[in-house]
Amino acid sequence: MLPQIEWWGGLLLIWGAICYVVMVKNYTIHWSVDALSTHAGFFAATLLVLGWFHPLQTVVLKQAYLGVFGVMVLALPLIFFWPGSDDGEPEPPAKGDADEEELSPLFSFLGQAIFLGPLFVAAALGAFKSYQLARSISLLA
Repeated sequence: MLPQIEWWGGLLLIWGAICYVVMVKNYTIHWSVDALSTHAGFFAATLLVLGWFHPLQTVVLKQAYLGVFGVMVLALPLIFFWPGSDDGEPEPPAKGDADEEELSPLFSFLGQAIFLGPLFVAAALGAFKSYQLARSISLLA
């Protein structure tokens, strides 16, 4: 039987799904490193959150959870630091928009925090549970 997911876990999954759809719809090359790392990161985050609520009894499930956490650890820096792929010509600046200012670094950071927030929360939950699992299967002394 499946365990009951608490309300905050459901909100985290919905927030992550919305962010995934918004981020993926802008990709024109779906096999680029940034697109693949985004797919892997959000999939791993979903599995980490679902695994948080599921009691992992067997060693195989515990090792699988640790493996998913490893995928998350690899995908998160790629998502955050890999430059986006440019497959076309840059758009020319629109005329009459000379008085518009570029976004400040604060707004850029806030946008990244909103869209990557579910990944960071899932990574934190995964790190906490992975540490406990690694100690229970004697990977850590």
